[in-house]
Amino acid sequence: MMRRLLAATALVMRVQARGYFPHAFAVFVAMVVGALLFLLPAQVSALVLPAFLVTEPGMLGVMAVAAQRYLDVGRGSVQALQVSPLTSAEYLVALLVASAVLGTAAGLVTFAAVAALDVRLVGLGVLLFVFALLSGLLGFALSLRFPDFPRFLLGSVPPLVLWQLPLLAVFDVVPAAAVVWLPSAPGILGLAAICRNDAGPGLIAVCVAASAAWTALGTALVARRLERGLGAGWERA
Repeated sequence: MMRRLLAATALVMRVQARGYFPHAFAVFVAMVVGALLFLLPAQVSALVLPAFLVTEPGMLGVMAVAAQRYLDVGRGSVQALQVSPLTSAEYLVALLVASAVLGTAAGLVTFAAVAALDVRLVGLGVLLFVFALLSGLLGFALSLRFPDFPRFLLGSVPPLVLWQLPLLAVFDVVPAAAVVWLPSAPGILGLAAICRNDAGPGLIAVCVAASAAWTALGTALVARRLERGLGAGWERA
């Protein structure tokens, strides 16, 4: 299983490199974030850093994974799962990991540019990766609801707004208890704590574990739905 998963992830990354979409999106986001950080005062940049970290691995994961699925459906790649040794869950995880690698790298670069290089990068990298996996899973799940990418872009706005509500707690607009029930909360609140240098190893471990639990549960549910969809024949170009 692990060998198939690694091979599938490597294949997804090679295909994405040829198509350039996720990489171009990552570069675009990095350029926008870099410009904003350059224009803002240092104190303000540090304050809004958590929002940038949520945007890069989060939005990159949502958009890139959804776009990749639509491309795979159009090419007939998803239908080929029915005659390949790769399971639906392995295909899904391969897409998520490939996107999470890009999102994590972009987030680490942004953090290092604002907060400098220090030991926090280790915990930040792990939490960013898990949060990027979960964000990509959201993108894939939402893409199952819409027949094409333009309608996905419109229909995904309300869920994405809800997804980023924990940022209100980061900026002290609402108490953390009001948003902690959201699957995105452990990742967003944990990233904010790391940015403020308030996160010890215990808190980071809890945030990673909670995000990983949501990811595992969501992956099982989405993979099952994908499997049913393939059996029903609705993954058509």
